[in-house]
Amino acid sequence: MYTLTEHHNPPYIEAVVFERYPADSRVQFEDIIKRYASQYDAFCFLEVQHGKITNGLLRLFQTGGKVSEEFLASLKKLKRMAIVSDEPGILMKLLVRLPNFGTTEIRLFKLHEIDEARAWMQL
Repeated sequence: MYTLTEHHNPPYIEAVVFERYPADSRVQFEDIIKRYASQYDAFCFLEVQHGKITNGLLRLFQTGGKVSEEFLASLKKLKRMAIVSDEPGILMKLLVRLPNFGTTEIRLFKLHEIDEARAWMQL
């Protein structure tokens, strides 16, 4: 189960996930990210993970060449990404996937630091 909330001032997308994302959620993420890239020069993404997430946003972004060039170009406008989680292994998972995010600033926060993560979404 997950929810997506769109914020426009500042521009960021907030995903809150419990346990796992449904398999078809990647299409919704791609659509929102492409739309934000068309509306803004830069935007941010905040993922709040509750529990041990088996297929978090980082996993969904492992494309294997299955996404459009438009989506990949849209990701270049992703200025900041915050991951809020108490999972101990999240840092290692993130380090493995960092090369896929180019110049995007990425920070990890604990669940009790959610307000700080939202404040960091300011461009």
